[in-house]
Amino acid sequence: WSAGSAVAELARFAPAELQARHPHLIVAAITPFGLTGPWNGRAATEFTLQAWSGGIVGLGRGAPDRAPVYVGGRVGDYLSGGYASAAILAARMRVQSGAAGELIDLSMLESHVMGLTYYPVTYFEMLGRPWRDARKLTVPGIARASDGLVDLGCGTAQQWFDLCAMTGHEDWIDEESPLSITEQANEKADELYSWVAERTGAEVRELATAFRIPNAPVANGATIESLDHFVARGSFVSNPAGFRQPAHPYRISGVQLRPPGRAPHLGEHTEEHRTADRAPRHAGNAVNRLPLNGIRVLDLTTFWAGPSCTHPMALLGAEVIHVESARRPDGTRLISGVPVTEDCWWEKQPIFAALNTNKKDITLDLATEAGRELLIRLIGTADVIAENYTPRVLDQLGLDYGAVQRINPSIVMLRMPGFGLDGPWRDNPAFAYVIEAAAGISWLTGYPDRNPYEPYSVGDPNAGLHALNGVLLALEHRRRTGEGALVEAAMVDAALNI
Repeated sequence: WSAGSAVAELARFAPAELQARHPHLIVAAITPFGLTGPWNGRAATEFTLQAWSGGIVGLGRGAPDRAPVYVGGRVGDYLSGGYASAAILAARMRVQSGAAGELIDLSMLESHVMGLTYYPVTYFEMLGRPWRDARKLTVPGIARASDGLVDLGCGTAQQWFDLCAMTGHEDWIDEESPLSITEQANEKADELYSWVAERTGAEVRELATAFRIPNAPVANGATIESLDHFVARGSFVSNPAGFRQPAHPYRISGVQLRPPGRAPHLGEHTEEHRTADRAPRHAGNAVNRLPLNGIRVLDLTTFWAGPSCTHPMALLGAEVIHVESARRPDGTRLISGVPVTEDCWWEKQPIFAALNTNKKDITLDLATEAGRELLIRLIGTADVIAENYTPRVLDQLGLDYGAVQRINPSIVMLRMPGFGLDGPWRDNPAFAYVIEAAAGISWLTGYPDRNPYEPYSVGDPNAGLHALNGVLLALEHRRRTGEGALVEAAMVDAALNI
């Protein structure tokens, strides 16, 4: 349900009234601010919701000398729909266990906050400051090569050091610098842009890939379908109405996902529904349990995309066990500027805290036999295992889907590679910004007279949200068949879909 149509405005079709009269129903209401509260009914658009979320300013989108920019397209609308879909699927699991229906009250503004910001409230409460207090360009970011635009980024200090080496400036590497890598890169912006401009986009990307620096072409509607990776993966399909569209944002082994279908003609199914047997539906007994109670998730994810899938599962009642390495902890423990001189500094990072509430945590050393044995024992007890490394990492550990399935045949395995498990970009490192560039979102963001700007956030949480929908579908497949499944939810496929 959403407001705006003549039918929706009738009192008897209000969400709460629908759910009260038909208690077996799952009723999902999608509104700008939720069904209650002082802003209920207030006018809003995608643009104003992005502004209210804090993402426009809080993530520093745009140039310091101009008004900030919002993320182009209708990404907030898509995020809201994705959250509503996941909520419906989870509520349905609860109903199938014998519970009554549900009224889902989805606030689009809260969806924007989850997908377009770096958890500003948690950040301020833990550190007493915002993530950024001014807009700073991500450098090089989207830069002009001799033959077009290319996206290069540094999400970690190591990637900044590698960029310095790649451009012949090892002298820029300063591991003791008090400046952030963003500030260091801004100081060297002119030299970096000049270096890119002297080379073709293909040359820049080939070098960056060799140095393990995230990179991508900057795609738009005219060019995106011809990119070699999307051609190889069959990332676009034909709609019966005569246009091309992205394929499904996830692949589930053993499940034939429905292909794009045309809209029905007026009256096409009228007689079929008039003659169908529609016995009254009765609600189950109220069950005081969360939808994913009883589901154990082994969470091998890191940074933002993977944890933003397993985090809602933890909030919905699943037992989520986050597995880390003491030598290589989750990257979000390292990016907030809390000095290592502080006691328990690794527990004081707001992005990590915001993404991992309700989870358990364990450190394993997978370089040892004991560590691998413990992981195998955990896999044997899990319903879901999730990871978001580049494909080669799990392959090197000998933990691909076949190996995991031999340990636990009914397990649902979620893999979230940036660019997928096949295709020429398979092993490329992927952070949100290069995913956004490759999928065409960056092209829509910025000022008409300048290079586009990376949204620098939506690629990760959007990937987690689509992966969550894929996992819930795979759990339904397991309920029906008893079979486990491999869910491949590439970050770039999720971005193409929005």
